[in-house]
Amino acid sequence: MDELASFLSERLGCEVLVEGGGLTAEVEDEVPRRRIKQLLKKFLHKQELVDDYRVISVGEVFKIKRRRFPRLKAYTWPSGA
Repeated sequence: MDELASFLSERLGCEVLVEGGGLTAEVEDEVPRRRIKQLLKKFLHKQELVDDYRVISVGEVFKIKRRRFPRLKAYTWPSGA
């Protein structure tokens, strides 16, 4: 949770507070919701969690939920077989 908070604060240029099981960001300038969702997805990708979790927009809030059916990971055949 702290890693996500620091990632978002770097990218958005604002303070991100960790409160219980959630994060709160107070942004001075108007940041498009699409940009916030894009950053959340980018964080999941960097942490190699994109196959197991997804970002959902619920009204004014974004939720990161575990996928019901995780994506299948590509299998690489051993070389020399």
